[in-house]
Order: sequence, then C-alpha cells, then structure tokens
Amino acid sequence: MSVLYFAALNEKESLNNQYDILRKTYQALSCKCNGIGPTGGFCLDRDKIHVGGNQAWCKNLAKELRRLFDKQSVYDFGAGLGWYGKALLANETDGYRMTSYKAFDGAENLDIIFPDRFVTHLDLSQPAYMEAKDWVLSLEVGEHIPVAYEKIFIDNLHRHNKKGIVLSWAVEGNCIDQIYSID
Repeated sequence: MSVLYFAALNEKESLNNQYDILRKTYQALSCKCNGIGPTGGFCLDRDKIHVGGNQAWCKNLAKELRRLFDKQSVYDFGAGLGWYGKALLANETDGYRMTSYKAFDGAENLDIIFPDRFVTHLDLSQPAYMEAKDWVLSLEVGEHIPVAYEKIFIDNLHRHNKKGIVLSWAVEGNCIDQIYSID
C-alpha cells in the first residue's frame, strides 16, 4: 500500500512540474502576443517592472491598514510589487504589528523580480486553498480578472478570510468598459 502511495505522490509531483512548464510557456506566449498574462496578470521582467500602476500606493491608506491589521494575520491578494506589504511591515514607532503577512500576485515572472519570494505568484482566477487568515487585502485587482473568472476570484477572497476583506475595484475606464459596468 505504501508503495502505491509514494508512486502516486511522485506522479502528482511530475504532473505539477509539467503543468508549471506548460503554464509558463502559455504565459510567455500571451505576454509576447497580448502584452498581458492569460488570466489578467501583468507581464513583468527585469527591464519592465513598473506596469499598470503597480508602483502606486497611498501612505495614509497604509497607515490606516496598519491600525486595522494590528495583531491580525493578512493575505494580500494582488500585491503587485509589494508596496503596501513593505509599508505594513515597516518598523514604525506607532506600535502596530501584524501577526503574519503573505503577499500574492497574478503577474507573470514574479520569481525574477522577487527571488526572495516576498510576493509569490497566485492565479486568482483559479480556486486556491490555503489556511484562512484574519484579513484579505485586495486593492485594484478585480478589474484585471477576466469576467468569466470573477466568481472564482470573489470565492478566493471569501474562503481565505476569517474576519473581513479590504477590497477596492477600479471604476469605469480603468480596465473596465462602459458596457461591463452597466451589466
């Protein structure tokens, strides 16, 4: 029985590796042809890091988030380049500290930008199953998810929080056309 179990684990690992190779190939083609990843993630590389406003953040919002997330655990879904995470984790004198913080983004090639895995790849258009944290932070992400996958995205936000979600979603004209916003 244990031989079958280990064989199944090896097969699963092999399939995961094959899937990862196929995903990266598809991602590279999508980035080259469309300028965006297949599920809405930005295409990053060493020479093109600041795309789609991922360098923007608000110091005052970060300050209020530090207060809200004090003594709480947080997932950041759609963290971009991790600016809010860096602000939330900064050693400020305000006394606010999170118990844990983990950042994810759907951008392609994050492993090149973050070899330390401060922000790791997570395709939010696919169901994710991780231990829930107290809060999920997701700022200006939903508008980049293809409409067909929005329910999965919302389900991911809901499934991974125990207390709440801090969510913002772009207005019409920022990755959302007028017809979409009327529907």
